[in-house]
Amino acid sequence: MTAIDRRNALRLGGLAVGAGAVVAACGGADEAAVPGRVGFLPAVTDPPNYSVDDAVLLRTASSFETTIIDLYEAFLELDVFDEDQAELLQVLINGHESTRDEFDELTTSAAGGEVWPCANPWMVQRTVEPMLEVVATSDNQLRDAFNIVATMENLAGGTYQEMSGQLTLVEERQPMIEAGKLMARQSAVWIISNEGPDGYYSPELFGEESGIDESGVPLQYAINSQFGSVAQIEIVIGAQDENGVRQTFVVQTPSLNSYIYNELEPTC
Repeated sequence: MTAIDRRNALRLGGLAVGAGAVVAACGGADEAAVPGRVGFLPAVTDPPNYSVDDAVLLRTASSFETTIIDLYEAFLELDVFDEDQAELLQVLINGHESTRDEFDELTTSAAGGEVWPCANPWMVQRTVEPMLEVVATSDNQLRDAFNIVATMENLAGGTYQEMSGQLTLVEERQPMIEAGKLMARQSAVWIISNEGPDGYYSPELFGEESGIDESGVPLQYAINSQFGSVAQIEIVIGAQDENGVRQTFVVQTPSLNSYIYNELEPTC
């Protein structure tokens, strides 16, 4: 999404409310209108109150792995990487496939759940597909695809670090933290293969500002902080708009809105 400052956010918000009030006033006695609400959107319903157990966490981890695999394979089809980069990306894919297989096994054997064979719908609709659309019209597809891969590896590492403390069984926790370590290594190898020694450490570790490339996009680093981070990650991709601004996406570790609950049925 394109960044909007506080003043413009308030201005746009006021405009939307004002326009909605006019539409509501002119709408007549439409059955879709809800008293006390602006416009004609359907009434808000409470989300289902599903429980989160080990099977949900493992199914979600599997869905995350499938999402990453599908994304990387889309990049291979896009043919933006050179031969060495494409070969390394395939190594990363292999790591994600073996990790997914282990999560699937744990889902049934340890957690007593059912395997989720699909990508994560929430992530695909709100993150992956929008990013691919931006890459398709980017002024530098190679730069954007490379940075997206680095971001997804770091996000996977943070996800499994976080989930390892939420699982209840030791036989589940150990593989989960091992998966997090694998993603951290894959991220480091991927970044250093492109940046070399300049990509080892973020300058922020030494109280300096992170670097940017010649197009003004933040650089990637193998080590971004003193400790493994589970915070959200911002990534800047795409061509500049008329104001010289590129699109910024904020990606986060899975949470309640993106969990693959036991009550959900796969649709892939």
